[in-house]
Amino acid sequence: MDIWERLYLEAKEQYRPQEISPFMYAHHVVCALESEDGRIFTGFCFESCCGVLDLCAER
Repeated sequence: MDIWERLYLEAKEQYRPQEISPFMYAHHVVCALESEDGRIFTGFCFESCCGVLDLCAER
């Protein structure tokens, strides 16, 4: 399995869009990154209607 497939599969585990409230939703954008030492880190996006609570998957 190549690194792109590994990253895809790791990110896919985080993808489960959900509405937390009428004003907030999460897990609709996901990310997987490989560090220099080979570790894989994942993240997901969290968004709100006001923009103050937004957190990008890549952060």
